[in-house]
Amino acid sequence: MRRRTVLLTAVVAILFAAIFPNAIYPTSAALVQREWLEYDDGTYEEEEAYPVGYMLGVRFSPPNKAVLTRVRFYIVRDPAAFEIHVLDASTYEDIMEPFMVTPSPEFVSGWLEVRLLIHRRFVLVEGDFIVALRFVSAEVPVLGSDIHGIDGGMSEIYDGTGWSTNPSNFMIRAQIMYIAL
Repeated sequence: MRRRTVLLTAVVAILFAAIFPNAIYPTSAALVQREWLEYDDGTYEEEEAYPVGYMLGVRFSPPNKAVLTRVRFYIVRDPAAFEIHVLDASTYEDIMEPFMVTPSPEFVSGWLEVRLLIHRRFVLVEGDFIVALRFVSAEVPVLGSDIHGIDGGMSEIYDGTGWSTNPSNFMIRAQIMYIAL
């Protein structure tokens, strides 16, 4: 039994060193970074609500290949169920199976945060991607839009036939996790 434990420990150590070679040398070890990608300044000036089927999205550019862990939507009023999409920004194709989110009855307004792993979604992003809200009920929920944000031109709208850029910043944020060397 002891021999098997020693052998298993040695195999695990060798595999760890092979998978994470920098972990042996702490001065050059890779660090896991979490970062919120956002283009709004945190305050809304306009309200956005559209017919069923429309999508409001924000294009994000991660610094490295990353895992998308959380998304946030600033709901101004009339919280209601909606669908979350994550799309490849060059092809507008879903890179994750879309899913429905229904705010809790206590939620009235503010940042609605969705943890993707809780919904069994593991999303690896490489290059630009879009996080979008798709309306499944007419004109609700009402999403905040920032006209004085950090970087305009990153928001896009889908009208049922195609995507187009929007000059204001839809208040959608994405949290990513990546390895910083």
